[in-house]
Amino acid sequence: MLRSKIIAAALGLAALSAATFAIAAPSPSPLDPGPLAVMAMPAPPVLRYRARDGALLAYRVFTPRPDPVQPAPQQASVVAILLHGSGGSSLNMTALGEALAAAGVPTFAPDVRGQGLSGRRGDIDYIGQQDDDLAALVAVVRQTYPNARLVLVGHSAGGGFVLRVAGEAEGRLFSRFVLLSPVLGRLAPTNRPDAGWARPNVPLIVLLAGLNQIGVTAFNGARVVSFNVAPGAQTLGVTGGWSYRMMSNYGPRGQTQLFGRPGYWTDAQRAPAPIAVIAGAGDEQFYADRYATAFAGLPVSVTLAPGVSHMGVVSDPRALPLVVEAVRAGAGG
Repeated sequence: MLRSKIIAAALGLAALSAATFAIAAPSPSPLDPGPLAVMAMPAPPVLRYRARDGALLAYRVFTPRPDPVQPAPQQASVVAILLHGSGGSSLNMTALGEALAAAGVPTFAPDVRGQGLSGRRGDIDYIGQQDDDLAALVAVVRQTYPNARLVLVGHSAGGGFVLRVAGEAEGRLFSRFVLLSPVLGRLAPTNRPDAGWARPNVPLIVLLAGLNQIGVTAFNGARVVSFNVAPGAQTLGVTGGWSYRMMSNYGPRGQTQLFGRPGYWTDAQRAPAPIAVIAGAGDEQFYADRYATAFAGLPVSVTLAPGVSHMGVVSDPRALPLVVEAVRAGAGG
């Protein structure tokens, strides 16, 4: 009797929360002309690193060319790790990776587990596994760059995930966090309803959220979000949807929270290093001019790139210098 009441209460709370639920991944289709052109750019070869569970996960390295004026790569003062958005892969970060390498910043861009060439698409084994994967990648970076400061950069859902990391113990691994048009959740003033990229199965999300509140996680592998990609897009490395545990991990914290400060704000407050937000003023997925409001009261810098779209913030020539500058600022702490 008591258990049934607990379940009913949990599901009731989840139902209320669903009204404010933000899918941690809105972004335009990777098959739009701009992103598709970026994905088709020549990119470094795929490498593999071993995660804590033994899985071999994909990543690419953008290495600065030898320059007599610049220090050797092993002596680089700052190294960037780039985290792509929902549905995509490290290929979406090619233009930004090349721009950073050209500026003398070695750059690592993984295919986040559950997307691209890492693991089974659309799913992970447990909530928190992508945090463990990131720590394993940092260990790989440290083999070549043991003394460089690390800057964690995330785009869209990846930006929300960077905020999550900033609020955890792993945040101390980084000297700066750069969020590119980040997902903050439906409670954030930046949310633009019905952006059209993600199609959630709300009843299933409500059910699983309630079950998780009472410790039942056996059904977290069920797909709860589908992405609006063209038929056959998966052949280009695009992921068509996410499981509940994937959705719950790769994005900002506390998206179903009803009271108090939203999770993204709390994590930003806890961050052990500076946070910079860069977004396109022409972002069609979020209200970019409201990022400053979203982070009011926090030491978070916000910069808007005029005329730049949501995906353009990682490829548009008007945005790339802003991102490079923000990353290089991480060399100073």
